[in-house]
Amino acid sequence: MSRPTVFVVVLAAWSLAVLGPAEPAVAGERWRPPVDAAVVDPFRPPSHRYGPGNRGLEYGVDAGDPVRAVAGGVVRWSGVVAGRAYVSIDHGSGLWSTVGPLESRRVLRGATVRRGDPVGAATPGMHLTARLDRVYVDPQLLLDGAEVSVALVDGVAPPALRSAGPVRPAPAVVAGRHLGRAVSGVLDAGGPAVVPG
Repeated sequence: MSRPTVFVVVLAAWSLAVLGPAEPAVAGERWRPPVDAAVVDPFRPPSHRYGPGNRGLEYGVDAGDPVRAVAGGVVRWSGVVAGRAYVSIDHGSGLWSTVGPLESRRVLRGATVRRGDPVGAATPGMHLTARLDRVYVDPQLLLDGAEVSVALVDGVAPPALRSAGPVRPAPAVVAGRHLGRAVSGVLDAGGPAVVPG
């Protein structure tokens, strides 16, 4: 084996050992809201990677309101960042959800959860975010029943998404109701790319 091949094999083995295999969500499972409260600030994608916006849904919760898993998966993060508690769940196929900030957490990293399982207690300003292959997408699409699908692209990025950097696979919103992964050709433009249906 060449050096790059050995590196890739070692990296893949390390990733599997540290992160473990992703538990896929139940096929066709629709996301459920994490709390029984109204959305007070909807998803607003930023115009660029570090721009202002809202990368999730903010709910009008009271302190201590129960927070549930939106779908089945494996807890990949349950911890504190900058003094605030968060829980991230890997739902398989590159799809993750994160809830927080939380007053308290009820799950540990590595736990398997089902849709509706309690994961913590809310604090005011609690958000739900959704990421597909590390790119934030609108969680409301998943709450409304959107499905994750793969969209094959011809390998050339649309002119509006071209950059001087390398082209790499990135998530896309397909036909407005499906979250998809562009297998080649679509760049991460700081938010979900819109691919005309």
